[in-house]
Amino acid sequence: MFKRPLFNELKSRLSEPKDKIQTISGPRQVGKSTVVKQMLQDTDILQKLLPKLHGSRKKLEPVLQQLWKFCFAQDKRDSTALNAANASSAVYKESADKIRRMYESATANGFTSFAEA
Repeated sequence: MFKRPLFNELKSRLSEPKDKIQTISGPRQVGKSTVVKQMLQDTDILQKLLPKLHGSRKKLEPVLQQLWKFCFAQDKRDSTALNAANASSAVYKESADKIRRMYESATANGFTSFAEA
């Protein structure tokens, strides 16, 4: 998984007021479809998967660690520790940041949920 440079710019434009249609144009084979897929996957993890997670540290720690690894490129998955410094280098930054906060909450309190992290 390669992080496209257009990802952050497109993400910020989509968070602006919705009075204009956003289009992506450019030459063939430069990653337009890939960046859209990456944005959708980040949003899916953050809005559809993570809200369903709640419970004890013992139950959720392995799940959160696996989801954390999924947020990174294939070559960095096993070597990236679950901490704030590494969240900025994730392919799915928003999901990685939320997973990190949930993990820290589980570690500190013995319990975590999407709502409180």
